[in-house]
Amino acid sequence: MSVLIVDDNPANVMLLTHILEDHYDIVPASSGEEALREVKKHTVETIILDVQMPGMDGFTVLEELKNDPRTADIPTIMLTAQCLKTSEIVAGLQRGAFDYLTKPIDNELIKLRVCGAVKHFINLMELKCNQQRTQAMISAMNDCVITFDKHGNIESINDAVEKTFGFTAEDLIGSSFLDLFDQEYQDNVISHFDLCIQTGKNQTLGVHKQGYGICKDGSQFPLYMTISEIKTDISTDQPGQSYIACITDVTERVKQENALRRSQKMQSIGELVGGIAHDFNNILGIIMGNLELVECNPNSEKTEKWIKSSINAAERAATLTRRMLQFSRQEPSTASPICVNNVITDISELIQRSLTSKIDMQLELAEDIWTINIDPRDLEDMLVNLSLNVRDAMPENRRGLYIIKTYNYSTNKSVAGQTNDFGSGNYVAIEFTDNASGMDDTTLEHIFEPFYTTKDIGKGTGLGMSMVYGFVKRSSGHIEIESTLGEGTKILVYFPRCEQTQQRVPERKRSLPKASLHHETILVVDDQIDLLEITCTHLSELGYHTLTAESGEQALDILNSAEKIDLLFSDVVMPGGISGHELYEHAQKIRPDLKVLLTTGFEFKAQPKNNLANDIKVLSKPYRMDELANQVSHFFS
Repeated sequence: MSVLIVDDNPANVMLLTHILEDHYDIVPASSGEEALREVKKHTVETIILDVQMPGMDGFTVLEELKNDPRTADIPTIMLTAQCLKTSEIVAGLQRGAFDYLTKPIDNELIKLRVCGAVKHFINLMELKCNQQRTQAMISAMNDCVITFDKHGNIESINDAVEKTFGFTAEDLIGSSFLDLFDQEYQDNVISHFDLCIQTGKNQTLGVHKQGYGICKDGSQFPLYMTISEIKTDISTDQPGQSYIACITDVTERVKQENALRRSQKMQSIGELVGGIAHDFNNILGIIMGNLELVECNPNSEKTEKWIKSSINAAERAATLTRRMLQFSRQEPSTASPICVNNVITDISELIQRSLTSKIDMQLELAEDIWTINIDPRDLEDMLVNLSLNVRDAMPENRRGLYIIKTYNYSTNKSVAGQTNDFGSGNYVAIEFTDNASGMDDTTLEHIFEPFYTTKDIGKGTGLGMSMVYGFVKRSSGHIEIESTLGEGTKILVYFPRCEQTQQRVPERKRSLPKASLHHETILVVDDQIDLLEITCTHLSELGYHTLTAESGEQALDILNSAEKIDLLFSDVVMPGGISGHELYEHAQKIRPDLKVLLTTGFEFKAQPKNNLANDIKVLSKPYRMDELANQVSHFFS
């Protein structure tokens, strides 16, 4: 360790050298000018500086030292031969002096003061080194690190912010932290920031409440963010003055999660196929048997009964197909106010088919159930996954019972230790109870882990329960499982009550409009010839004149002809390269005023390439004569 001694009196320099040389290397200087030269040539940890010197006095030297970044941190002990006024001492300390000593010099006191100054310098250098190391680590991080004050004004950013968001430090320093988030999600950010200020605890965005960052070019990305208080004084409970946010772009993670969901969805659909195929065979047996009876006994008094039985069976098949298509949709999740009873009732037939005949399903749905704000498709996924687990866990020699129960639940207590605290409030509870084989404690501990499964190899992905857990937590809900090995399982799911009510569309009563008196011409396009003939027969019975085309190309030829056409009624999905939407777009150019009605057997129909066909009416297959009549008459009313 080196100490620079600056004094114009050689005796003072010699005395100080004698006192300190056993512990420090001494660098002498007889003037302020020489001191400034020496401090640049030597590494020194402390400076002892005489105040009264000819030429450049101690205060001037001190000012020069503090103005130079290379020497500004070196502690300087001011040495004076006279008793200074308090104001002079304060002035020196304000300029950066570390300490003051008065001549004549006390040996032990100077040793103590120099030792303190050296330790201060060493600690300061270690702190700066740690800060530089930390700053280098932060700069090298792939995650974005942003510090901001209690008002949300950005103070600093690391290099990853510019790479991720596209903004430079010059763009962001001093601006609002909220500017980095899409306006739709700023309330989520504010609520997390407020909680951090109020509690002093870290707050995470992206688990239960999704957040999206907005880049300089206007693009968005899903993010995971933790907001923390920068604690500068751990002895106080007052809120901090600065906060730090660590932001991770989770675009790839979201893609992987969606892929896992699709994988689990495909597994669920595969599991459902067996039960559905069995039911379809029964339905087809009813239709085929009745029609054969009609064929063999065309004049029988029972013909009408057989035909009605066939129609009812066909309607059951159509409903089952529609439910299956709805369940298989892969559209983005969208929460909305729903009544859980409606969702459960709508999908119950699909669930019953998947359980097979060995399990009896009972629904106990509360009549006054509250509304909740969740994604109905995710709820359907949960219902199917839990039901398939019951089916697979049911012993072969046991008559199965599966009960789905709903009720309103209010609590004034909070369950501590939950990732998303099950706090006091109003909830809708869904209770699933079965008498299957149950689970042991080891299985219960791992039940929500991805890829954990008790099923045989090739019979399960282990994603079902993890997806259920993820959906419940995303919906700010809570899930509990009680199970006894050999006896059965009870699963309780709670979702927070939503004050909005679901607007359920009332079922439209069937009514057949009066036959057309104007004989409008309808161009019917479908690649299925049998369906094309049936549709034209129905329309002719209703008083319309029909033209037919078995493909989009044939339809274009007719549209380009001089034929009078009042309405284009076309299937959406057809072979030959021209879909119903594309046919519509061509028809708009050929006959701009032509009315268009499309039909499709897909729940997720092909979308048009532009916005031209966004508002066209679509009739779902299979349709009855009254449904077709009502849709067509709408265009001519």
